[in-house]
Amino acid sequence: MDGAGTWTVALVLPAAGVYRAFADFSVEDTPHTLATDLFASGSFEPRPFPASTSVDRISDYEVRLAGASLTAGEPAALRFLANKGGSELTGIENYLGAKGHLVALREGDLAFLHVHPDGSAHDNGHGPAEGHSSEGGAPPNVIPYTATFPTAGRYLLFLQFKHAGQVRTAQFTVSVTR
Repeated sequence: MDGAGTWTVALVLPAAGVYRAFADFSVEDTPHTLATDLFASGSFEPRPFPASTSVDRISDYEVRLAGASLTAGEPAALRFLANKGGSELTGIENYLGAKGHLVALREGDLAFLHVHPDGSAHDNGHGPAEGHSSEGGAPPNVIPYTATFPTAGRYLLFLQFKHAGQVRTAQFTVSVTR
């Protein structure tokens, strides 16, 4: 942020294409999300969302999305189980004030949802997804969320969590019914 209060980020886009950038922040405990499209010139082919998946592997980490029955407008329990080298992950660290962050982008218009884990002291209901019931006693490798997806369709989920001092990002594609 400069002296006039303007935020800037140096950014190199990895390849030609159209990108959407989000700024997700709070002012006096009121959440705000701003978005803009960025264009990197050159030849490119638009890519569809990946096929639906409930498991992502990041090096020797495996993250599994369990028990997600997703209906538009209904709160859904999303439980992410993190393992490393075949064993339950312990020692998930706080990242930006919470055990994890979940972002969902809707196919077609890339509508944005940001959800904090259940029971997080950082809960402030970014966007139309809110999840704030306590999940007391969850195993240390489980990151639980409650999210309400506003409409039916496919969503790309990005789960970020921190372990061993490094932020890890797992990706899932889910379908939400009517």
